[in-house]
Amino acid sequence: MCLHSTPQLRSKDYSEATVKVQQFRDPARNESLQRDIHINYTNFDTAIKEKLGIDPRGWPEDMAFQSPTSINDLNALLKLRNSLKDGSCRWFRMSPCQREEYNMQLTACHKKGEVVGKPQKKCSDAGVPHKRKGKENRRQSKRVRGSGLSMQAPKSAEFVDSSDKEYTSEDEA
Repeated sequence: MCLHSTPQLRSKDYSEATVKVQQFRDPARNESLQRDIHINYTNFDTAIKEKLGIDPRGWPEDMAFQSPTSINDLNALLKLRNSLKDGSCRWFRMSPCQREEYNMQLTACHKKGEVVGKPQKKCSDAGVPHKRKGKENRRQSKRVRGSGLSMQAPKSAEFVDSSDKEYTSEDEA
């Protein structure tokens, strides 16, 4: 690969590209009623487009919709930067008709058995029975303390009554 034939990305261009990408993200937040949206590029169709009804318009057609930080081709990155810079690539809210049509397309894909997006990773203990399912494995309940009024008096007396007669009889004898 010859580096002289491809345009080099200067630090100014790179900073402009990151600013434009940030500006590209901000309208999505404004479109979704001021909710803070973290763009999920891998599951964009279900996480953003289906749930929120927000779609990018003007994304370069020869590029897959992916995070701009994961684009390795310099020409593709410059093309995306230019489309963001001139405003041809932007967010828009889908109309209710468009949203319904898109949802029907997704359900058709699901019925065919196609996987839309990347499925979540299963837990490492999936399918393994967990503890405390039956009564014998259940956690012990806390014991209830008796109320202060129903406490019994101690069995032994606190004070032992001694009679002085015992001492006096011994002294007299």
